[in-house]
Amino acid sequence: MVGNRFFVEPYLKKILGLREERPLQAKVLTSVKKPKGFRCFLKAKVSAIEGVLRVEAQTAQGSYQVSSLVDSNAWMILRESESDQVEAGEWVDVLPIRSGGDFV
Repeated sequence: MVGNRFFVEPYLKKILGLREERPLQAKVLTSVKKPKGFRCFLKAKVSAIEGVLRVEAQTAQGSYQVSSLVDSNAWMILRESESDQVEAGEWVDVLPIRSGGDFV
């Protein structure tokens, strides 16, 4: 899923001359662990509270764990950094699960 969503689809859009998808910013509700120096794509749930997007990572992140994908409406993108954690309240990039979709 991640390879298709973040590598194959953008490549195909580019060669077809379609517009590049831009992530939105959302505030993290609970701290999230991540490996240092790597970009991570986590299954997540986005909600809007008082006009601000909030995001929470799903607990089951394994590629074989599809139940968390069913409950997700977004991908939380954690950028490469020397930190091994993203703290609650930090801003991260989010994209809908489906390219061109929304968070409904």
